[in-house]
Order: sequence, then structure tokens, then C-alpha cells
Amino acid sequence: MWATVTVLASLPPAAALAYWRYRRGQLLSVGVAWSERARIAEAIDLGAQGEQLLADFDHKRDAAALSVGIDRLGKAVEHSHGSRHQAGLAVSLVMALVGRYDRLRNPDDLDRAIDVAQRAVENTSHDVPERARLLVALGHGLQVRYGHVGDYADLQRALEAGRAAARAAPSGHEFRPTCLEILSNILADCFERDGNPSDRDEAIRLGQEILATVPRRSDEGIAALLALGSWILQTNERGSLLAIDQAVDYGRRAVKAAPAKHPQGYSAHRQLSLALRARYERRGDTEDLDGAIRQAELAVRGLAPDDALRIRGQLALAEALGHRYERFRQRADLKRAIAEAQAATLHTAAEAPLRVVAWLTAGKIAMDHREYDTAVKAVESAVALLPHVAGRELTAQDQEHRLGKWNGVASLAASCALAANAPDQALRLLEGGRGILLTRALSTPSDLTELRSQLPDLATELSQAADTLDTGTALSQRRRQRETHEGVLERIRAHEGFEAFARPPSIDDLLSHAAQGPVVYLLSAPERGYAILLTVDGVRTVPLPGASSEAVVERVATLLEAVAPNRVLDRDAQPAVHEVLAWLWDAVAEPILKSLSLPDSIAGQLPRVWWVPTGMFTFLPVHAAGHHRAAPTHSRPETVLDRVTSSYVPTVRTLAAVRSATQSGSGGHPHPLVVALPETPGANELRNATREARLISSLFPTARVLVREQATRGRVEAELTGRSWVHFACHGHTDTESPSRSRLLLHDHEHRPFTVADVSALQQGLRAGRELQQRVRAPEMAYLSTCDSARTSPRLADESLHLAAAFQLAGFPQVVAALWPLADEAAYSFAEDFYRHIHATHTPGARLDAATAVRHATLKARASFPSLPAVWAGHVHFGA
Repeated sequence: MWATVTVLASLPPAAALAYWRYRRGQLLSVGVAWSERARIAEAIDLGAQGEQLLADFDHKRDAAALSVGIDRLGKAVEHSHGSRHQAGLAVSLVMALVGRYDRLRNPDDLDRAIDVAQRAVENTSHDVPERARLLVALGHGLQVRYGHVGDYADLQRALEAGRAAARAAPSGHEFRPTCLEILSNILADCFERDGNPSDRDEAIRLGQEILATVPRRSDEGIAALLALGSWILQTNERGSLLAIDQAVDYGRRAVKAAPAKHPQGYSAHRQLSLALRARYERRGDTEDLDGAIRQAELAVRGLAPDDALRIRGQLALAEALGHRYERFRQRADLKRAIAEAQAATLHTAAEAPLRVVAWLTAGKIAMDHREYDTAVKAVESAVALLPHVAGRELTAQDQEHRLGKWNGVASLAASCALAANAPDQALRLLEGGRGILLTRALSTPSDLTELRSQLPDLATELSQAADTLDTGTALSQRRRQRETHEGVLERIRAHEGFEAFARPPSIDDLLSHAAQGPVVYLLSAPERGYAILLTVDGVRTVPLPGASSEAVVERVATLLEAVAPNRVLDRDAQPAVHEVLAWLWDAVAEPILKSLSLPDSIAGQLPRVWWVPTGMFTFLPVHAAGHHRAAPTHSRPETVLDRVTSSYVPTVRTLAAVRSATQSGSGGHPHPLVVALPETPGANELRNATREARLISSLFPTARVLVREQATRGRVEAELTGRSWVHFACHGHTDTESPSRSRLLLHDHEHRPFTVADVSALQQGLRAGRELQQRVRAPEMAYLSTCDSARTSPRLADESLHLAAAFQLAGFPQVVAALWPLADEAAYSFAEDFYRHIHATHTPGARLDAATAVRHATLKARASFPSLPAVWAGHVHFGA
């Protein structure tokens, strides 16, 4: 891309300088004022010097020349203001800034490039030939920032610029191939993001048009060959050998056409390596594998250690060497594969997603060949980078999209640590690599009081920085806010005694949360599942041979089909639910409870267990596991419901946060807020919603009820302040593409949706309200009598983003929710049993035991509907 849009980057330096001297002579012959000619002449001289330095960089990869060239071009753009030369100089400056960003990864360069291009486009009329190249430069800068940061708005702006460039360069225009190239690249990103086949088809069509209209060895032609080969490798899902042969052909043609020691040359060698490796995997010809290794070696040979092109070539080489080790078992290939992958990780200026790929590649190669210590170090580094993949300067939807690509990485890392017999490390990896967005929202350090006492100025700075986080309107502004917040944290950690301030908890910290009952992490791996038990005695592991990844996915698919909205009361679907519950007992719960050796009761109550499911385990009702249809064959029933009281938490850190909130609550009578919508615009009738409201208000006279048109988002948000309990009897919607947009359907939901993100954002307002009304009891419980309120997207299963988690973020330490759709009558009966139990057993001022009430209501529902497990197995308790 570099040389296709830089004015003279593909020319030798002497030719570039001669060209600009010719342009200068033309200008000086124009009849304009001498002072004006002198100013513009100086601009052209500076531009000539800048272009010569850029050519030096393109041919020699001289970063120092690049920086001096940028300085010259910046001055040239300033001096050429108002002239017809400014557009061309602006293009060169933009691409030089993007090039330096590629090398040094200073985001200010990229921001400046986009700003320069945008201003130049706005100041250049449509009849100026350089306008098309300006739009290309703008689109390229935006595309690069999207790829490295992940802001969807940048991708949309890039597509707009790319299409405008194509319109500005119709058929026959000298810059049309360049315009089509950038548009094709942007469409490729659009397809990757949204999966729209029309984007893919258009990108391929544009690449073919470029090949048909440009010389074989042109920059645009080489770029088109690389793009088309990449498309084949990405979209050849069936592994067609004919398609792979075509990708190899494109790669060979690109290698032949690309100049030596030029960015496109290195990229061509890498692309051919990937195609040859794909053909080896399909055909098994070792000649292809050896060729893939040779091409990957050429893709990195001669590149500086800090060159961004190098890391991708090293990964291609590492993977090819790993394949050859699998084939011939030569130890040298394995050592070299791991070394190349690890070397790729050292390029700290590379974008976070690429570094994650590098670390995972190193970890996977090492783990596949039982080099567990090496593998653990690699995957641990990958997990540590995950928060950086989804920077908090991004919107919630962009953060979710970025993290969705790495769903399951934490479980993979933990499995690797378990294989290395390091359960403590596995637990730390699960805590650090899951619930990243949830933890970010809950990140009020537990030692804030001590900070205020010992370092009050820094405590004030931290509070101010935290208050401004995510409030900026521009991406660059939000990034500066994040950097300011991180800077304050680092200054705090520089003080003695605060080294661990706001960092992930230690194992000792995690162990302290097992005092009230064991915490059980559940994860699946390709060969088997594992339970990691966090108890007062330490951390230990229970292998679950019957709970492999394949087995878990199979049971989730069976369950979700059986509890679909139209099948919850279908008796023909219920045997499948019973079978899943029985499998959960045999493969998961029974081995865990046997290992825990819990007593029958503690102080007259069943023991408590907190479940932390990961991956696809998050869709399974572990609390209801058991053989519910069979007569007991032992003295104790083979069901979790009859052995323990269950709760769920996304992470142990979440449990710590909600327990802290519970302890800080003041005593007193409950003040429920009840939101009931028997009729909802655009949704089905819920006839029993009003009954639920009447039931709660009859049991707890201080309840405030919002029904029908009263239940608007504004009224609900206003009434939540100071309410200890909140009960929603309404519809909900789960957005599987972006869980933060899942929402409760209030009366005005069509105009003002009440989303997961909106509920989570209530945290500060509710906290402020409580500080103003100390006499009012803090929130204790949210009851969501709503379908799927504890269900998230499979793509983001490890983030646990759903309505139940949102209410915990809003300050409610206990949440009752549902894993799947609810039947209206059954939902009312469950709520009635739950609240009547609370009314009979709860003492005002004491801690609310909602978990026991959920278990009580579940047992009553099971007794009433023993053959309908979909009716009673879906309600869950989250929190303390």
C-alpha cells in the first residue's frame, strides 16, 4: 500500500528530486506575486526533500530518513496552503505518518495522519486530480487505525472514503487501480467484521478488475495478487485443492513481480508460504512444506528486528516448522519453531491482537509437543494482553467484538497450566482472562480507603481520572483519558505498600473467598474437562473425563433445542432435558461433590457452593444436575439440589465485589420496586405480570409498583435509587451479536431501550444516591422474572455479559435470573414460592438469603411438575 500512494516512493531518490525541480521551474514561470511564488517554491523544495527521504525509507527501510522526511513534508504542507500543490504534499505527509506508525506504533502519528487527510479532502475541490489520492490516503489511515484499535466508526468512515475515491477515479483515470485497491482492502475488513457476503464478492471483483487493467509488475497488480490469494485461503472452507493451487499461483506471480527488499516483496514471500503450507495440509507433499519454510525465511530475511512486517513472517515460519516437526520429529525443527514464535512476541510495538496471535502460536506449538513449561509462559503472556485487545477507549460493542475473537483463550491457558500440574496458575489465568469487561466495570480497588488515608492527593487524582474515563467523544480523547488513568495507577504502585494496588488478586486473596463455601471453576478442553476447586485448604483439580469440549457443546445444543420458547411446556422435549441433567451429574457434579466431601448440613442449612462456569458450561444448569426421574439408589439423592445450595458468579473477583457491597449495606425493612408490564408495545401479553406485582406488594407493603405506561426507562431509573429490592416482570431480549445491547422491554423500549450497558451505567448514580440518603438501605437483590436474563452470547461466553451481571454492576449483590425462556404461569408460581419463603424466613436487618429461597422454589416446582424440568431447572441465583 505504501508505494502505491506515495508520490514518487517507487522511484530512485535522484529521479524524485529531478521531478520536483521540474515542478518548481513550472511554478516559477507562473505570473504571480514574487513573495507568493517564493513561498510555494519553498514548499516544493521541502516536498522534494521529503519525497527523497521517503524513497530512501522505502528502499532501505531507514527509519531516521522517514522522520526527517515527515518534518520536511509537514512544513511543505504548511507553506503550500491555498495552492494546487497542497493536496499532493498532504498525501505524501499522510502516508509518511502512517508508515512511521507502522514502525514505531505511536498513535499520535496515526491520529495526525487522519486529521491531515480529512482537512485536505475538505479543502480540495472535486475537479482536482489529487482528490482521489487524498481520499485513498484518508481511507488507508482510517483502515489502519481500525485494524489496530478496533473502532467500528473508523471502518465505516474508511469505507465511505474508499467509495468516494473510486467515484473520483472513473474508468481510465490514472489513479483508479490505487482507489480500487484500497476499497477492496476495506471491504475485506467489512466482511471480517459483519460477515456480509456481498462485501466479499465485491472485494474479489475489484481485485480481478485491477489485475485486468494494470501492468503485471505494478504495485497495484502485486497488491491485487496478494489480496486474491489471501481471500482464497480465508474463504476456502471445504479445502478445495483446486482453489489452493490457484492461491499458490497468485503467490508465485506476486513473488516474481515484487521488487527485492521492498515491503511487497516480503509480503509476497509470506503469502506464498501460507499457500504452500495449506497445500501441504491438504495433499501431504513434503516438497510444499519445505517450500513454505523457504518462503517464510525469505519473508523475514533482511528486515530490522523492529519492523512490523517481520512478526507475520516469523509466525508463518514458526507454524511451518511446527508442521515439519510433526512429520519428521526432528528436535531442531521444534526448537526453532518455538524460538521463531517467541521472537515474534518480542516486537512490543506490534498491535495487541497480533501479539496475542504470536504468544498463542508459541504456546500451541509447545503444548502440542508437551513442552508444558514453555507453553504456560506463552499463554500466560497472551492472557495478559487480552485487556489491551479491547481498549476502553472503544465503544462497548467494539470491545465485545474484539474480545469475541479470543473467547476461550483463558480456558486454553488454564488447561495448559493444569497439564503442567500448576492449578494455582490455572486459577490465576482464568481470573485474569475472563470477565474482562465485567471486571473493568467493577474495578473499585478494595484498598481505596487506605489510599485516601496515606496518599490523599493521588486518591483524588485517581477519582478524577476514573470519573472522566470513557466520556470523551473522539477516539483520541478517550485514549488520552485511559492513558491518564493508567498513569495515575502506575504512580500509586510506585509507593511502598501499594505495589499490588488495583491488580488481579493473589492466590491468598482468592482463597479467602472460600471461607463461606467452596468455589468451583468448570472448564472443558478437547480431551477432557476439569474442575478447579477453591477451598479453605487450597486449590486442587478434579479431572472430568466425560466433559470434553465436544461433549459439553453436544449437551448445550440438546438443551437449547429442548428449552426453546415454544418447547418449554412440550412434554416430548422434556426427556432430553432430563438426559442433560443426568449427564451433568455423572460427568460433572458427582465427581466434584465427592471430592469436596461436604457435610449434610452446616448450622441446619445445606452447604453452599459457588459455581464459576467457563465457555459453553455457562449455558448448563449445574445447580439442577441429577437423576431426578430415578428412585434413589443411595442413602443420599443423586442430585445437586438435594445436596447443596448453589450460586453462580462470573469470577471470584466478582464474588469479592458483591460481598463487599453486601457488607456495606445498612439494615432495615426492604423497599421493593416492582416493574410489571402485562402489555408491552410490540411484544406478547404477559397475563401474570400484574399478579406478580400484587403478590409482592401484599407481602411487602413498602413496595413501589410501576405498571404498564408508568414503567418507562426514566421512571425506573429514578425509582431505583434507595430501593433495596427490584423485581421485573416483563419481556427481555438477548442480543447474541452484542450482549451489551441485550435489554429489558419497558413501556418505551422502542424509543429508549433499557440495555445491559444502561443498567451497568447506573452504578455511579445509585452510589451517589445512597450517599445522599444514608438512611435508605442499599440495594440487596434484583429479581428478573424475564426470559433468558442469565444468558449471553456463545461468542462471548467468558465475558458473562447478560442482564443478571448488569444488575450486579449496578450495585445489586444478589440477582435471581433465568437461563432460558419462562412459561408465564410457571414464572408466577416460582416467584410466589420464592417471595413467600422470603417473607416467612427473612429478618429485617439480616443478610438476605436469596439463594436458599431460589432452591426452595425450585424444589416446590420440581414436586409440582416432576416431568417438566424445563419449568423448574432454569432459575438461578447470582452473587453472594
